[in-house]
Amino acid sequence: MDEIKVTTPEVLYTPSQVVCDFAALDTEIEAIEKRYLKWVPSENEIKEAERIAKDINGVAKNLNDEKVRIKKDMNKESKLFEDETMIRVNRLKAVRQNVLDGLDVYEQERIKTRKNQVKDYLEEHKGDLDIPFDVIFESRYTNKSCTDKEWKADVKRKIDGHHLDFDLLKKMNYEDIPLLQSIYMQKWDRLSAIDEYENQMQAKKLAEEIKQKQEKNFVKPIIVSEGPAFTKPSYVETILKPDDFKTVNEMVYIRGNQDEYKQAKAYAQSLGLTWDEL
Repeated sequence: MDEIKVTTPEVLYTPSQVVCDFAALDTEIEAIEKRYLKWVPSENEIKEAERIAKDINGVAKNLNDEKVRIKKDMNKESKLFEDETMIRVNRLKAVRQNVLDGLDVYEQERIKTRKNQVKDYLEEHKGDLDIPFDVIFESRYTNKSCTDKEWKADVKRKIDGHHLDFDLLKKMNYEDIPLLQSIYMQKWDRLSAIDEYENQMQAKKLAEEIKQKQEKNFVKPIIVSEGPAFTKPSYVETILKPDDFKTVNEMVYIRGNQDEYKQAKAYAQSLGLTWDEL
């Protein structure tokens, strides 16, 4: 393979020289400063002061404009050199990137191989605890600087830690250990699993309390049947005396909503009363 060599060109730079008679300029400015720097115009000198301020501003502007023009010409020279240099730099960077892209194919294959090695090691050592690969794996395991000894030791430490946590859960004084362990196998963190378990058990307890209150306060509705005519229940004969079965005709005014009316009607019919609607 030929050695990569690009000769750094010799750059000849002659510093720009700007000639300006600053001594004469300073003499004129000093004369202006001596006359006006501490001058306070009187009321009769207002127009004169306005003219003087305008003239001084014009002189300062002309001087600044000349500075901008000279700087622009100087920047053109440096800008041209910068642009031409960057064209060559970018060409070299493009060649380098092409080489790196070619190397990346092998780098990705190396990373894939290392990941598979970690997966195989996990399968071999995880035992009866189904620990997911994502719980164990760290991207640093694929670094070239990370040796097999280092990542294997770290993976083994994590596996042993999860087994220890899982066994500790079995010994804890909780009502539903299988539920706690199943939550751990979702969280893979003992403290987080305990927090989630306690939240679920609290929610379960609350739901049971609500259910019991609902059952306690439940009123079984009376279903109005549109089927065959009512048949007097046999138990009525055992509860009521024979004299109680004499015919009674009473007109009753009932006030309420439709559901309450249906329940009252059904209850009356369940007692053997005849219900005639006028």
